[in-house]
Amino acid sequence: MTIKKQKILDAALQLFATHGYDATPTSKIAKEAGVSEGLIFRHFESKEKLLVFIMDMGIEKSLELSRGVLSAENPKEILKGILELPFLIEEDIHFWKLHHALKLQSPEYTDRYKTFKDETLLEIFSKLGYKNPRSEAAFMGVFLEGLFVSILSKQEYDYEQLKQIIYSKYNLNE
Repeated sequence: MTIKKQKILDAALQLFATHGYDATPTSKIAKEAGVSEGLIFRHFESKEKLLVFIMDMGIEKSLELSRGVLSAENPKEILKGILELPFLIEEDIHFWKLHHALKLQSPEYTDRYKTFKDETLLEIFSKLGYKNPRSEAAFMGVFLEGLFVSILSKQEYDYEQLKQIIYSKYNLNE
């Protein structure tokens, strides 16, 4: 990837995450990246394709992170790994802010970028023999989403204590 293309991606991600996709014109991205607006269209054809490129890259990176977690044999180890994933967002905070905003604003986006979470959690709780694995998976999904949002919004919680509550609930300390 060229330096200029990377500058376009970095500027677009930061601006989309900070000001919103709709409120960010390509002229502002070009100015922030120090390139001509035409170069954006030469690399990406449209603002929408630029967004899709950014999101595809971010989702691929997150899938790479989660592959190691999901490759564990023991369902309890997988669950422990999934509980750690929200804490890895700090290094890509602009991507995750944009991801969350788009998820809230666009059903098309949600359909395109479904996460592994629902099916994986259902499988974990089924393997662990829970009486109602679907409800446990839904609870954990909601917990993870809340954890994710609280980290994104920099809320001050004792995250270690919250993690220990979940570890205790699901006997993950064994």
